[in-house]
Amino acid sequence: MEGTFYFPLPHDATICRLAMYVGDNLMEGEIAEAQRARRTFEALVVQQVDPALLEWAGGNTVQDARLSD
Repeated sequence: MEGTFYFPLPHDATICRLAMYVGDNLMEGEIAEAQRARRTFEALVVQQVDPALLEWAGGNTVQDARLSD
């Protein structure tokens, strides 16, 4: 199952990290250049790992694409 979530941010906000709990473990993301991040995301999908990808969606909105069972 795939989901895309859109988050409008205040005009003066910035993103500094992406982290989420998987069970009891806090999984930290990393900031990367867009093409490298997309390649990493797609490689994880092929490996059947549940990735997340936070991307700028335009204006003051970011989108979070996730795959999970």
